Amino acid sequence: MTWVLREGKPTDVPALLALFKELAIAQKFDVGVVKQQEEDLLRDGFGDTKYYLFDVIEQKSDGDSANARPKLIGYCLYFLSYSSTGGRMMYIEDLYVNSEYRRTGIGKAMMKKVAKLANELGCCKIGWSCLDDNTEALAFYGSIGGKAMEQLTRIRIDREGIRNIVSNFVQLSSEVNIRIGTQEDVQAVCCLIKKLTIEGGRDASSIKVSENELIQDGFLEPKFFYLIIAERTSENLLEKEVVGFSLYTFSYSTWEGPLIYFEDLYVKKTHRRKKIATGIMKKLAEFAQEHNCCRIAWNCPKDAVAALKFFEQFGVVRLPFWKKMYLDRPAIANLLS
Repeated sequence: MTWVLREGKPTDVPALLALFKELAIAQKFDVGVVKQQEEDLLRDGFGDTKYYLFDVIEQKSDGDSANARPKLIGYCLYFLSYSSTGGRMMYIEDLYVNSEYRRTGIGKAMMKKVAKLANELGCCKIGWSCLDDNTEALAFYGSIGGKAMEQLTRIRIDREGIRNIVSNFVQLSSEVNIRIGTQEDVQAVCCLIKKLTIEGGRDASSIKVSENELIQDGFLEPKFFYLIIAERTSENLLEKEVVGFSLYTFSYSTWEGPLIYFEDLYVKKTHRRKKIATGIMKKLAEFAQEHNCCRIAWNCPKDAVAALKFFEQFGVVRLPFWKKMYLDRPAIANLLS
């Protein structure tokens, strides 16, 4: 038996969906958690808005005819993401190989293919999550330089929570406007990213993204991220101040479809406890509804007590059994060497 690693095609979608269900069972979930249909995957992967990319492992056997339906034994589904301090990222939603074909180099080959693309795009890291009891996967990722971010907790809000935020949380006063970010906001956002970094206990030198890079990556094609801005206006309407922001991306769940992932949500200390962060969350929820997203997701430091308490009011679900993992630039280079 031989195998071929290649980019996914529309004709792979039926077999890809079957592998999603195979993965769900392998992770001890009911197959009903996979809500996606073939038409959803075709629209989201090959339509006007492409939410994801994927590669497949096709088994090749002697005697296969040219018209034989391909047998897929593994896949890797991924998409563009962003770090406000590091810049461009690649995020892997799933990397799966049928149990009969593991320990044959397939998993590493798929990781290398994603790493090659990440390197070409100038990504600062590749991220993914892994169940904390999946010792086989954790050992594999560790063998290629993967590191765990133990200090973070994964959090999400589902469709019901999104509807609740849109319907029940009050609007802000007329002094604060929550709006879509523009290129003109980038300078102010850079200042807020610096404040957020320092308040989070890191040195400002850890910020590797320039204003020009934020403009390139957020306002030119391909777009890696989007901004929501909280702007305070003075009584005479002559002075405006950016007092908060959220940087978010569109991500993808192989089981449920598009979702919003926000990297940052930040409000200046002098403007907290004025429901500005709640207003930003509401705007995120409105965008999620507009794009028919299955959820809003983010990560929060485990020791960020105030932030975790703030998020609880929205009916969030914490996912402590997932480890957030990554390959940084040196690890990517090492994998490709």
